[in-house]
Order: sequence, then structure tokens, then C-alpha cells
Amino acid sequence: MDRRIGGWLAVYQAATPGVDGANNATSLMLEDAPQPDLSLLILPEYGGSSRVEGLYFQGALEFLAEVSASSASNDLHDKYDLYQSAGVQE
Repeated sequence: MDRRIGGWLAVYQAATPGVDGANNATSLMLEDAPQPDLSLLILPEYGGSSRVEGLYFQGALEFLAEVSASSASNDLHDKYDLYQSAGVQE
């Protein structure tokens, strides 16, 4: 499933100016460091709310995807709550 979602996001990124994406990248938000399976962000110069600092994303990314076959209990509760509190849009 990661591959299909990744393909969809890669096509979206290629067709949308000001959008960048990542795969299994660490995001620093609200004193935590989740690692979503896939993500998209709008670059700051295009109005996005997150940025890259060093090796990590800072702030809430605009889109995160979690493939939850074996990690559903964590993804649907702890991570989901963190993403909502941090202001992740999708």
C-alpha cells in the first residue's frame, strides 16, 4: 500500500508548484518526533506552515499518510491525536 500512496503523492507533487514530499521523514512537532509513512508540505514561500531545519521538518506538515496494517492502535490514537493537536490539515 505504501507504494501506491507514494506513487499518487509523487504525481501530485510533480504537478503542483510549491509542494515537496517525504517518505518516513521525522517531523518535530509539539515536543514530539513522529515519523509518518508519507507526507506532503507546502513550501514556506508558497504559504506553507512547516519548514526544513537540518535533518527534520519543523511544524505541522499539510498532509500525512500512515499505513496502519501492524501499527493501527498507535496510528489511530497517539499519533492521530498528536497530528490533530499540532494542526496537521489532512
